[in-house]
Amino acid sequence: MSLAGDISTGTSRFHLSQDVRQILYRLMAAGLLCLALSIATDAFFTTNNILNVLRQASLLFFLASGLTLVILTGGLDLSVGANIGLSACFAATVIKATGSPVLGTFTGLATGLVVGICNGLMVAKLRIPSFIATYGMLWVLHGITYYYMAGESIHGFPPGFRQIGSGYFLGIPIPVYLMVARD
Repeated sequence: MSLAGDISTGTSRFHLSQDVRQILYRLMAAGLLCLALSIATDAFFTTNNILNVLRQASLLFFLASGLTLVILTGGLDLSVGANIGLSACFAATVIKATGSPVLGTFTGLATGLVVGICNGLMVAKLRIPSFIATYGMLWVLHGITYYYMAGESIHGFPPGFRQIGSGYFLGIPIPVYLMVARD
């Protein structure tokens, strides 16, 4: 078929699927939004703003990277936020008691692992739909966290611990390095 035939019949050699077109439309919309914001304010394309956005996005990246595996396998986990909350409370208690951010980190990871195994067993062995199992786990974890914390907050962490979430190395936030290392 000639090029003239392609033009006259309205067909193109470069046919994009609807999914690809939707992605391109979203990228164009994001680009237009960035252009509009950069025109509206001088602070949008500054290094500080970009690093701040990356630091905040890194936390969501950690959540999304774990949930991606669950969703790809056809599951759904509604208990993630409650799991993070309980794991953070246990980790903070250990850090406060021992002064060791490393031991606290392992405590938080172990707590999340135990909850994840419980969710997995309910779905795989007991054949409970993931929506129901993780929804129930969400409320169980909220209850445990509420009971464990008894309305108190944990504060006064060692400076080394604060560096993990809010520190900088070579002018770049440490959570951004962790996000890139995770990828």
